[in-house]
Amino acid sequence: MDKTWALVAYTLLTQMSVGTFLVYWIYFLSVRRGSGAEIQGQVHRPLLTVAVLLLLGMIVSLFHLERPLMAYRSVVNVGSSWLSREILFTVLYGLFGLLYIGAVRARAGLPGWRSALGWLVALSGIGLVYSMARIYMIQAVPSWNTVATPLTFFTAALLLGGLITGTLYQTGGRSGSQPVESTLFRWIGLGSIVLLGIQVVALVLGAADIQAQLGMATVALGGGLKTWLVVYLALAFVGAGCCGALLYGEAVRSPRNLNVTSLASVALALVLASQLVHRYLFYTHQIRIGL
Repeated sequence: MDKTWALVAYTLLTQMSVGTFLVYWIYFLSVRRGSGAEIQGQVHRPLLTVAVLLLLGMIVSLFHLERPLMAYRSVVNVGSSWLSREILFTVLYGLFGLLYIGAVRARAGLPGWRSALGWLVALSGIGLVYSMARIYMIQAVPSWNTVATPLTFFTAALLLGGLITGTLYQTGGRSGSQPVESTLFRWIGLGSIVLLGIQVVALVLGAADIQAQLGMATVALGGGLKTWLVVYLALAFVGAGCCGALLYGEAVRSPRNLNVTSLASVALALVLASQLVHRYLFYTHQIRIGL
């Protein structure tokens, strides 16, 4: 696998895992009291996907390493290296996640302990995405060394995580089961539009800032960059339109409706495609200064 695409796949898969867990966790906290047994039984549905996405991300990460078997040595620099912290948070996120999923499926332990484990998974996931972003915030690459980098990493995580969670809740239920309440889908639709808007604004402002700093260096990248930017923006806006449709109509008020299931799947596909293009541009159109 090409190293650039390995990085694209690794970062997005890992962020999708974290984002899916965060959206699941927020929803779980909102329904764990006062909801019927059917909803309580459905709420944990995204957990298997969280684990699979992380596992795939960890496997893909090996393809961009020169010596994969020596990766464990990076952890020793955790006090000074964001790469070491990323590896540490990956291990913690995976370990806490495995324990939490095991406790949920086995219905083991006191609810308080399961809740504490869930918070540890969420916090270690946030630390993982943040440390992943900080790796790229170096002075030698001014196009990366801006607040737009962590902002776009977190927006990608929540965007994809929200749509994955919504799609899973739509498609994974048993026939005749009580639907997950439509309020969740309204929030996912609204949140996705807001997050896409934040990401687009961050991209535009970041590009303007780099052009102001480096002038002709960015102009030289113009042709191919502009084409891919148009592709990204088109996918993002159409995806936002699909997300907006989740906010309206009888389909939203009856979330088991096939139209909502199809709409959520299409929105996920479009937004995922936009994030693939965005992340590919992030790696291939970096602007370096100095050596």
